[in-house]
This record gives sequence, C-alpha cells and structure tokens, in this order.
Amino acid sequence: MNLIRSNTLFVLSVLILFSACNESKKKQLTSAKNLYYQANKNNDYVTGLVALNEIILLDSTVGAFHDSISRIYLAQGNYKAALHFGQMVLEKKPDYQKMIELVGLSHEALGNHQNAIDKFASLYLRTGLLKYQYEIGKIELSRQNFQGVDSVMQMIVSDTSGDNSTVDMQTSSGKVAKISTIAAANYLQGVLLVEREQKINSGAKKMKKALSIEPNFELAIQYLQEVERYQQMLRYQQRP
Repeated sequence: MNLIRSNTLFVLSVLILFSACNESKKKQLTSAKNLYYQANKNNDYVTGLVALNEIILLDSTVGAFHDSISRIYLAQGNYKAALHFGQMVLEKKPDYQKMIELVGLSHEALGNHQNAIDKFASLYLRTGLLKYQYEIGKIELSRQNFQGVDSVMQMIVSDTSGDNSTVDMQTSSGKVAKISTIAAANYLQGVLLVEREQKINSGAKKMKKALSIEPNFELAIQYLQEVERYQQMLRYQQRP
C-alpha cells in the first residue's frame, strides 16, 4: 500500500513539475514574441534576431517566424542563414513567391549562380515580372557572360506589356532606392556601352532614356554627368 502511495506521489510530482516547466516555457515564448514585435516596430534588427532565435529555440514549430528570421538575415547580409531558413519555409510552402525570391537572392549572393537563375526563371514564368529577368541579367554580368546580359537587357527595354516592377539599387549615401526595372536595364546597357565598347554617345543616350523613365535615378544622373564631362573634354581636344 505504501509503495502504491509512493509511486502515485512520484507521478503527481513529475506532472506538477512538467506543468510548471510548460508554464515557464509559455511565458518565455510570450516574452520573446513581445520582444520581437517591439524590435520590429523600432526597426531593430539585432534585438529582433535575438528574439527570433529564442522563439525558434523554444518552439521549432512556429513556421511564421522562420519567414521573419530569413528576411532579417538577408537584410543583415548573413546569406547562409537566410538561405537555410528560407528553404525551411519553402519545404512547407513551395509556392510562396516572396520566399522563392529570398532564396534566389541568397543563392545569388553566395555565388550559387545556376540555383539563383533557376529560382528567378521560375518566378518570371509565374508572374511575368521583368524584375526577375533583370536579376538573371545581373548574374550573367557577374559571370562575365556579356552576350547573356545584352540578350536579357534588350528583352527588358523592348517590353511593351506596361511592366511597372522595380529593382533595388543603392544610392551614393548607401540607402536603397526602388528603380523602374526598365530604367535600370537602360542604365546597365549604357554603362556597358561606355565601359566595354567605348560607345560614348550611345551610352549617353541610354542614360537619358533611363532618366526619362526615372528622373530621380541617382546613379544614372551621376554617370551621365561623368559621360558629358568626358564628351566635353573630347570636343575641347578636337578644337583646332
């Protein structure tokens, strides 16, 4: 009888301890989630990452936070971590376009060129958005496949579908600006015409075309100014 009573007390003690641990874990999870939400409001990536890692450590089933942590890792330049968590999301949501894009960008940054191209090509087939072709063109540029770059950019600038997608481009202050994909393609064509083929006038025309689409395109403004200074110097040298 005493043995039965002892066993019963032991089981009850374990259950109470387990319940207390669960309650403690729930409080920790709630606290970590609140910390993440506050960090997100403040655009505090560092605190957000700490909170997200704690959330995932406490409960690995919270898939929605895998999405968030992969985005923050991408923004912080930790592409391996972004790719890892992005792929975890795609295992459960294979058609999640934003996450396919994030995985593609992570592959691109890590130099996994063909994997990145495959992701962006699939997104272009799904959406028809030219920004995904532009990403493919950028990868071809990094591979120094200039024929591939020209083919992609020419397809973009010749488009008549009314595409209004944008690509992210850095400004001189280090900030990111949203630039029309078609304007960005004209800009890139102009740079290649000047730098690779020494076709200064053709390059200047491409810059002006980019600016006719995106008047505040800082990189195009600055590059055009440099080209025009160079053209002016050439004219001066050719004077009798």
